Amino acid sequence: MSGARRLVPLTIALVGALSATAQAAPDWVAPQTIPGGGATANQTSLAVGPDGRMTFGATTVLSASPLATRVSLLSRLPGEATGEQLARASQPGGELPAGAQVAVGPDGTAAACLTTITGPDPATAPSRYEVTYRPAGSPTWEAPMTVATDTVRSGVFVECDPAVGPDGTAALVVRRTTQDVQPRRSQVFLTVHRPAGAWSTPQGISSAGSTGYGDVAGVDGAGNVTVAWDEQYAGMGTAGTSDDRSTVKVATLTVSNGILGAPVTLAPTSGTTTTAPHLGVGADGTAVVAFQHNGSGASEYQVWAATRDGASGAWGPIQQLVSDAAASSGPGAAAVAPDGTAYVAYGRQGTVSSDNQAGLERRPRGGSWSGEMGAGPKDSYTSGSEIVFVGDDAMFVYGATIGGPSGTGVLQAVRWRDGSATPDGARDLVAPGTSFQLDDVDTDHQGGLFANILRSDLGSPYGTSQVVAFDASPPRLLFLSVPAAATVGTPVGMSAAFADLWSPLGTTTWEFGDGATAVGDTAAHAYAAPGAYTVTVRGADALGNARTATASIIVAPQPPAQGRPPLTATTDTTAPKVALTLPTCPKRLSKKACAKRRAARSRWRTLRGTARDTGGSGVARVEIAVARKAGKRLLVLKGKRFVKGSTKTFVKTTARAKVRGAKWSLTLPKLARGTYLLRIRATDHAGNTTLITKTLKLR
Repeated sequence: MSGARRLVPLTIALVGALSATAQAAPDWVAPQTIPGGGATANQTSLAVGPDGRMTFGATTVLSASPLATRVSLLSRLPGEATGEQLARASQPGGELPAGAQVAVGPDGTAAACLTTITGPDPATAPSRYEVTYRPAGSPTWEAPMTVATDTVRSGVFVECDPAVGPDGTAALVVRRTTQDVQPRRSQVFLTVHRPAGAWSTPQGISSAGSTGYGDVAGVDGAGNVTVAWDEQYAGMGTAGTSDDRSTVKVATLTVSNGILGAPVTLAPTSGTTTTAPHLGVGADGTAVVAFQHNGSGASEYQVWAATRDGASGAWGPIQQLVSDAAASSGPGAAAVAPDGTAYVAYGRQGTVSSDNQAGLERRPRGGSWSGEMGAGPKDSYTSGSEIVFVGDDAMFVYGATIGGPSGTGVLQAVRWRDGSATPDGARDLVAPGTSFQLDDVDTDHQGGLFANILRSDLGSPYGTSQVVAFDASPPRLLFLSVPAAATVGTPVGMSAAFADLWSPLGTTTWEFGDGATAVGDTAAHAYAAPGAYTVTVRGADALGNARTATASIIVAPQPPAQGRPPLTATTDTTAPKVALTLPTCPKRLSKKACAKRRAARSRWRTLRGTARDTGGSGVARVEIAVARKAGKRLLVLKGKRFVKGSTKTFVKTTARAKVRGAKWSLTLPKLARGTYLLRIRATDHAGNTTLITKTLKLR
């Protein structure tokens, strides 16, 4: 995801093959309390992996007086119970666990930052920041490592949000406070965990004698880590704030040499002030940093941005995104789409309240910024926002109040489609007037996303965490039970169970491989003919997002009636019947047009036909030899390509077709023009065979 999360720590058995089918109608679903976290925890950080596993960082106030807290890391797969992997609870007169921020990468790797107040009084005790790592596919977190410990209590909220890249590289930047009165002193530290390594020694990346804020990190597909922060460059030696000035810096730690490059100062250091950086990094290394900047000493702070095209590209000059026609503006999020398009979200304050509005801008890689695009209602004050992608479409989710700071609170989403010149209209995600805080928005790594909100209107004095999801993911298959064998005419029972991450379940449907179907979690079916069949089950959620699973079943002939001799290989002397099915033609076509259609190479990429055995032992296999005439030579199909051959190798080189009930099929590689020879042989379980030959002239 892009930008920094805004979660404030509290100071108080499978058979067969799986595939996800085409998604039907992805959509936003109603808010729901986070399972295993939101019902008992007062604040929950949430991340989701590609398998649907939820990872929680839960913070709970156990007692208000005396203050007692508990922080835990938990996880849960759809359809399973929540399990706790790591927990810390306060002790009387001791430290207070205050927050756990989690992140999960596209491969399932997870990282978490743990914030602990180092004394019993949050008003005076400094904080400690630790980080831990959970490898992809593992249920176990590594022992936490301390990244930084404040020497004094920080009066400013400190971000402690890890980032995880596609290759499993994790990074954390956090600020250590050493002086919290003017002139303030703090330093930004970075630590990185490679997939097969450990956390690196925390490295100070900002000047020790200055003040660093707004620290964020992003990891690209190769594992390069880019960090951004703002840093004070003037006024460090005075007790007042009127002469304080800051700029934004970026640096990249490259995976090739493991060295953090020299910081790049993006904004001027000659009297202007630049602050509040938001960073977005794409898989290809394209990056964008958006920030507040007051131009050439102007009193108005507006949104500016700088971009980098690719991991090895140079940072371009900063550009003003929101014009001085606005009274002021501030960045809410920055992100880079899979295709390299950079997006920036912001809140704009007009010279009159009716001009207050959230906004978006985008820039294709190597291109120019789109210009200001209003998003959502006017006369609104944005209180938090993020950008997450559905494919290359940007989903902008934000909290705002309409009609002034004390107006009606809304949580809304705006979609800016990749092929559209302007964003779509705003969509309410909760009922207007709901009392909430937008903590985070993130991808679920399955084509959807979710917004994590803290509700203050559900009865808990410390809030209740809920999630509002854009559900584009199919249900998870919990189990599939299909017998390996059956007998003709005898019903066999089958069952399957699914669980969905965000939505209620819909309908479960069955295809038995012989043309018959059924509906329900359980099914029974009797086969009319022996053979090998593929059973397909499809589980859908209420939106129609569906997943399929398959299993094979071998159906044997019925045993002989009592008093009759059993059927054996010697009693079944009837050869099976095999045929090649011609491509179909619409009825409106003439015979000539149909013949032309059937001669097209594209119609023969998959050979299809039928194979039946009336002798009772059942079809065992269908084998096909394919050759193309090339002058006086033959090119024989071997594996997935045609190779030089002869009549002898043509006869001996066969491919086995897929047999489902009485039908068979064989997919061919790309075909060239020419004449093709086919030898199709069907064999039953008694060893009887039938051979047919066909010649095809394809154009």
